[in-house]
Amino acid sequence: MGGVSHYDYGFRIYNPSIARFLSVDPLSPQYPWYTPYQFAGNKPVQAIDLDGLEEWVRTVDFTENVEKPKIAIVFNENATPLEKGIHEIHKYPGASYQSVTYDITIPQVAIKRSSAPHFNSSDYSIRDEHTTILDLDLETDKTGRRGALLDEYLGQTGPTNSLFLENHSITQGVKEMKEVDRLRFLVYQKYGGDIPADGSYTEFAGSFGLTGLLETGANLPGQFVGSLTGDVFADAKGENLIFVISDAKSRKSLLLRLGDEPEREDASWGGNTYQKYFWIEPVDPNFYNQEKNRRDKNGYIKEETTPGEKLARPFEGD
Repeated sequence: MGGVSHYDYGFRIYNPSIARFLSVDPLSPQYPWYTPYQFAGNKPVQAIDLDGLEEWVRTVDFTENVEKPKIAIVFNENATPLEKGIHEIHKYPGASYQSVTYDITIPQVAIKRSSAPHFNSSDYSIRDEHTTILDLDLETDKTGRRGALLDEYLGQTGPTNSLFLENHSITQGVKEMKEVDRLRFLVYQKYGGDIPADGSYTEFAGSFGLTGLLETGANLPGQFVGSLTGDVFADAKGENLIFVISDAKSRKSLLLRLGDEPEREDASWGGNTYQKYFWIEPVDPNFYNQEKNRRDKNGYIKEETTPGEKLARPFEGD
């Protein structure tokens, strides 16, 4: 082609003269936070791209031949919590080499370190913006499904495990929940407002009940999530906080704690489903000082009184 060289990566063709791939990454639906034309996960100094698909961060280089390896991504369940990451093992007939990705800003790494329910590396679906909580117009898509979480739960359609990323409208609603605000405060309080690199606050149990229902008001995602588990991790530089909020839908949660909680394979309707919501927000150095006087040690907002009420209190009970 006019003397221009092209590099065949296997799954994509690269044109060095324009520094671009000529087609999108075939795995782009699994990595919605990347541009579909990305190379090496947008980390060309740190990572390489073996076949035009996912990036690979090389920490050990050990090969005995040049045949194309078989690539498998596994998770080391025996690692301690601070060591957990995505392990990529590249196997050759005569040897193998391995790398570990610990970058907590990658959703797959964050959810691996998050609290129960635990998702394995391949048993969850990243939900797109067409997924809603309720489908009020009752229209179905080409698959016959309405793409609404409540419909999926009752009819046992759609994935059992779902991951919602930062820009999803449901995640935006979860971010506004009062219990998420309380979790945010507890993270800062744990470190006196100075959150270190790789700091964390895990296994937060967020309550809901009637008070939560009244507080969420018109926040439909907040009403859907209800009680939650929350984990927050600081990135390697201490500049950002990574939130993972988890919840489960069951008959018990639907029927005001009166039902049972069968798994999907054991139920004809209303089998358990599990959701996680992921987002990143910058560390706010002023947040703790702004909030510490209005919240108690458990993160709840203190009862606010007017100046008149404070004057009247010495005479209460007389």
